[in-house]
Amino acid sequence: QVVSGIKEIKTRVQQVESRVDTYPSGQMAVPGQDVIVGLSQQVQTLQMALHGAELQNQQLRTKVAEMESHEGRGRQVFYFCFNVKLSNRTSWTDINPGRRFLACPQIDGERCIYFDLVDPPMCQRAMMVIPRFLRTYSVTSFVPYNESVFNAMFEFCWYTLSIVSFTFHSEWSRTSMVASDLCIRAHETFPSEESVSP
Repeated sequence: QVVSGIKEIKTRVQQVESRVDTYPSGQMAVPGQDVIVGLSQQVQTLQMALHGAELQNQQLRTKVAEMESHEGRGRQVFYFCFNVKLSNRTSWTDINPGRRFLACPQIDGERCIYFDLVDPPMCQRAMMVIPRFLRTYSVTSFVPYNESVFNAMFEFCWYTLSIVSFTFHSEWSRTSMVASDLCIRAHETFPSEESVSP
């Protein structure tokens, strides 16, 4: 559109120049003031449109570069699934046991083509601490106590696991948060579908 507008202006300028008469003295007559003002306004409009197109192109290139980077790949689910309510999930893989993350709900049915994210391994300290809580959770599932005792032990283990996982994996580990919110807030990484077991 910008290029076609510039070509149109050049054509009109050539037409105006071809219709310009000369005085008997040989001096070229100046075209009408309204023609000059109209062409000047069109040039300014096209220059603004060209600047806007270049700015938009630069923004798109920047977004593509971010999505191709490691950080961008961790956020592309927000770029393309921004109008979908994400669901909280738990990773039970060996490399990231107990990791809480947000997942695209379409992963259960029709696979979201943009949900191609990784579940990076934890540090050595986290891999030493978190499996202990997982073993505690496994033991509590077989405790022959009444239901209230079992629920209390399960809730304690789950919140403790969430706190430890959040501490080792979140960039917000120095902030003070309520334990019940940690399961929802600690979602800075997104594992892939293959690394998440039901």
